[in-house]
Amino acid sequence: MVEKNQQTYASANGYSRNDQESAPFQSDEELKRQKRIKLFAYIGIFIVFQIIVMTVFGLTVMKVKTPKARWGEISVETLNSVPATPSFDATFETQIRIKNTNWGSLQI
Repeated sequence: MVEKNQQTYASANGYSRNDQESAPFQSDEELKRQKRIKLFAYIGIFIVFQIIVMTVFGLTVMKVKTPKARWGEISVETLNSVPATPSFDATFETQIRIKNTNWGSLQI
């Protein structure tokens, strides 16, 4: 009875309607699958964006610098040379100062 009334109303409009048009275009499983694909795509884009941000930050702000080493005052303790040969033997004492220009600490 309801179908007959719908058909009468549809034909009065000039539009006809069948069951395939009134059914949803995609099933629930297909919609869930598309939502999952979209979610994974967003997660993938976010991960790629984070990798790019970390790489740029690491290469600009956190770049590795070589420590600066400086000699202190040098004192020669012994100096032996042999006049017949062009060689000598020396013992000296000094301080080496190392300045770390990186963000972390330098363990020696």
